[in-house]
This record gives sequence, C-alpha cells and structure tokens, in this order.
Amino acid sequence: MPKKLAENGTADIEKTVTTTVVCTHCQSSDIVKRGLRRNKFGTAQLYLCRNPLCRHIFSVRGIK
Repeated sequence: MPKKLAENGTADIEKTVTTTVVCTHCQSSDIVKRGLRRNKFGTAQLYLCRNPLCRHIFSVRGIK
C-alpha cells in the first residue's frame, strides 16, 4: 500500500513518543512540572514529586 505524501512531498508518518518521568528519589510517577532551570548549557524542565513523604524537585537530563 503506497504511503500518502504531504504537501511538501514527504511521507505523512505519525511518530508517537511516550516518555514517563518518575521521581529520581522515590520512583513515584505522581509528579508535576515545576518550572525551568537555566544555565550555560541550556534550559531544563523542573519537576516536583507530589508524594507527601518525598516532595523532591528534580530535572531529567538528556544522555550525551
């Protein structure tokens, strides 16, 4: 079955990427976004663990 081409001539393929962020301290998946952290390397998303016993603030680093 031929692929449908988009207006720009490329194949119209949907890519679904699912990432699950868990707390780096207690491994809970009950987290919320808590702002951004900026430094000379760029910007990183901060997350807050909503576990009442943890409340850890962390960022997820990319692998270089």
